[in-house]
Amino acid sequence: MQISVRHDIRELTEKVTRAQREIIPAATVSALNRTADQTRTIAVRAIAEQTGLQQKVVRLAVLVQTRARRQSLTAIIEATRKGVNLVEFLPAGQRRSGAFRRQAGITANVWGKSRTFKGTFLVTGKSSGKVIAVTRRPGARRQGRVWQSGWSKTIYGPSIPKTFAREIIRHAMEKTIGEKFPANFEHELQYRLSRL
Repeated sequence: MQISVRHDIRELTEKVTRAQREIIPAATVSALNRTADQTRTIAVRAIAEQTGLQQKVVRLAVLVQTRARRQSLTAIIEATRKGVNLVEFLPAGQRRSGAFRRQAGITANVWGKSRTFKGTFLVTGKSSGKVIAVTRRPGARRQGRVWQSGWSKTIYGPSIPKTFAREIIRHAMEKTIGEKFPANFEHELQYRLSRL
């Protein structure tokens, strides 16, 4: 999922002198990129608030993939990273080995609500000992003539790209673009005009 920040400068260039006309594309590029960065910040905050993820986790997935240039006056913000393990929704104090030894399962804050996921447990890294995932073991499974109980299923929380595409997040980003771009463009234009 992605959102684009675009601007058409033809209307502006018709109303200014030749010297001023040369600085409009540069001001537009700077304003678009600054607006894209501000919009990304708003998206990261909104997604973190909606899902219960930490902002630093969301920030790794929501990126300004394409920055505006003179030849292409478009900046593109994209959300990647499809699966986020449930361990990312746990408070830091609960992400240590042995934090959960209950049969009820792990309690995590997902979509802003505390929820217990039955039959789940924490998995630690073999060498580091750090908690790396939340999994569920549904029970023993037969393979051929042998029963195996060592397999487990990774449990994922809300998808960042799907949350990014939700109407409430898109509305927040479009509102930011509408409010910030004119101010950013004016600032960049005035700065460049003052240096003529």
